[in-house]
Amino acid sequence: MTQELVGLYARAVAALDTDTRAWVVGVALLEELAGPVPIPVGRVLERAIADGTFPSGPFAVAPGEVDVELAADGRSAEATLEVAGERSYQARAGLDGRGVSAALTRSGLLDDGSVEPTHVMLSDVESVLVDIVAIAESLAAEIGYFGAVRVMVGIACAVPGQNLELRVYDELCGDNLRPAAGYTHFEPIVLDYPGRLDEAAAEALRWENAVRIAHAFGVFLPQLVGQARAISTISYRPSPHAG
Repeated sequence: MTQELVGLYARAVAALDTDTRAWVVGVALLEELAGPVPIPVGRVLERAIADGTFPSGPFAVAPGEVDVELAADGRSAEATLEVAGERSYQARAGLDGRGVSAALTRSGLLDDGSVEPTHVMLSDVESVLVDIVAIAESLAAEIGYFGAVRVMVGIACAVPGQNLELRVYDELCGDNLRPAAGYTHFEPIVLDYPGRLDEAAAEALRWENAVRIAHAFGVFLPQLVGQARAISTISYRPSPHAG
C-alpha cells in the first residue's frame, strides 16, 4: 500500500458526511501516469456507461430518474436517487491527481424499511468494487494508459455513538435481510493489476475480491457479483473405490 493511495482514499473520505451516515469508498491510482488525469470526470463516466460496465448496484436498477450533477471544474460528479421523496441513495465520483474515486451511500435505508445510518449492505460494497474498477478501466482507455493500477475499497463511518454494522441477505432465503450479527469492522481491501484488463480478467478480478469482501461480512459468497466465467467448473464423480 503506497502513501499516494492512502492519501487519495483519505481525501475522498474527507469530502463525505461520514458523521451522519456510512459511505462505501473506492479509489483507483494510475501508478505510472506522468501527471494528473487530463480529462473531465464526465467523459470518463460516459465511457463507462457506453461500455455497459457502469453503474452497478442501486443505480443500475433505479425505477425513477437519476439526478446527476457535474461540478463546474469537471473534476467531480454526484448522482442522487430518491426513495419516497427522500434523497436516499447518493453516489459520487471524482478525479484527484493521478487517481479517481467512487463513493456510495444508501443513507441507512434498508430493504426491510428500517433506517440505520451506520448499517452497510454487502451488495453496496461489491457495487463500489465493480464501479471503481469500471471507472479506472474507462479512464485508462480514454487517455491511452496501459500501466499498473492500484485499487482500495473501504467503508467510512464516523457517526457519533454508533458502531458500523455489516449487513447481508440471508444465504438460504435471499430476499430476506439477515438480522444484524455483530460484524462491526471492515478492513479496506487493496488490489492491483499490471495493465488493462480483458473481459475475462476483469470478471475474475471482481469475483476474487468480492469473495474477500463477503468473508468480511460473515458469508461465503458475494451477493451482487456473479461467479467469474474464468473459474473452471468443478464436477464431482463417485470414487471408483467407494463401497
